[in-house]
Amino acid sequence: MYKEVKVLNRFSKKIIKGRLNVGLGEIAVGESGLSLRVPALGSCIALAIYVRGQPKEARIATMAHIVYPTSTHRVNSDKNIISWGKYADIAFYRMIQILTRKGYSKYDLAAKMTGGLFYSNMDQKFQKINERAILKLLKQENIPLKSSYTGGTTPIEAVFKVKEYKMYATPKGAPTMIL
Repeated sequence: MYKEVKVLNRFSKKIIKGRLNVGLGEIAVGESGLSLRVPALGSCIALAIYVRGQPKEARIATMAHIVYPTSTHRVNSDKNIISWGKYADIAFYRMIQILTRKGYSKYDLAAKMTGGLFYSNMDQKFQKINERAILKLLKQENIPLKSSYTGGTTPIEAVFKVKEYKMYATPKGAPTMIL
């Protein structure tokens, strides 16, 4: 049914109703007809990187559920266990690598991102650090951020519909925003 579904980590293995869940610290890749979904974002960021200019039936995207800004962050005590999507710096370059190895030019890439709730000032601070890290990486690599939404006081469900290249951000109990 789908041309390609590739899961780079262990949790996101089932496609349910055309959606592939991207778990904490994971990266998933999908082609047209598939949606990549993060069910609930707190201070984490859902980053989608996709190839611009593709016909609807041949579109491809990657999505990461990013937890921390860098792989040198103090919580990375076990260097032997790294989820590709857990750290912004590793996830970002891995996502680019996945798409360029498929023959797409880095110069055709674009991004969208969303992130969610703040339980406390600490969560808000942490999300801003994650967001700044991603914005810095996008700027360094000259990849445009086409749209984003971060913040709020409730968890956000993020769904990236590959065929449309649209990110749907739905805060709990609020209307969906289309990015």
